[in-house]
Amino acid sequence: MIKIMKILLLSVVTVILTGMNSMATPIWNDSTFNISEYSSRFSEDQNTNYLDPGYGGQPYDVEYLGLSVADGKLYFGLQTGVNLISPAITGNNQPGDLAFDIGNDGSWDYGLRIWESSASLLDASDWLDVRYPQHDISNPWRVDSGVASGNMGVDFNFLKRTGTDGFGNGTFWIEGYIDIAALGLSSFDTAIASNFTMYCGNDNGKAVVAPVPEPATMLLLGTGLIGIAGFGRKRFKKNKS
Repeated sequence: MIKIMKILLLSVVTVILTGMNSMATPIWNDSTFNISEYSSRFSEDQNTNYLDPGYGGQPYDVEYLGLSVADGKLYFGLQTGVNLISPAITGNNQPGDLAFDIGNDGSWDYGLRIWESSASLLDASDWLDVRYPQHDISNPWRVDSGVASGNMGVDFNFLKRTGTDGFGNGTFWIEGYIDIAALGLSSFDTAIASNFTMYCGNDNGKAVVAPVPEPATMLLLGTGLIGIAGFGRKRFKKNKS
């Protein structure tokens, strides 16, 4: 009994520490990209000659996609070979919208339009698919119809920069945040998924961030388990005597 309680207590402490770490706020405007700051992370294999689900080389590579929720904001980070600063307007290398699925149920509710000069957060009613049907695992690509949700600097904000990947190839990256209220949430009580791809769908990145129990709640549970463990030890000693 005591051994079981110790295992349970260790599990509670682990969950508390994990929850506290996942609620840390990524530093999105410090001129660097650090995927380890995000609680949910997609990482590409960084092989410049192979992409999933297709082939195409560095211009199509999605290196990293990260998500975290803290302080009532959804923080995101994306690193890709797709040009986000001067994006292609024709061809396979056109960047898509950064898509968000509230509830992770396949609905893909919002799209952050990061490839136009005037950025917008769109409440999506319909989506465009990638060019090649065999790459449909990369969907969705862009919002086909939707309405603007919120204003720059109020509901969302981000910065775009250039950098290099692990092989020295030039990449582009974006980091920022969206107030969860702009995503129709009053609190972070459901999973949020994100997706990014380009027109051909040769590569994509997906990440899902889920709510964790509040540290106070887990601490209360831990206190209860400590009490149960203490009671069990006392009862064991009494029976032994």
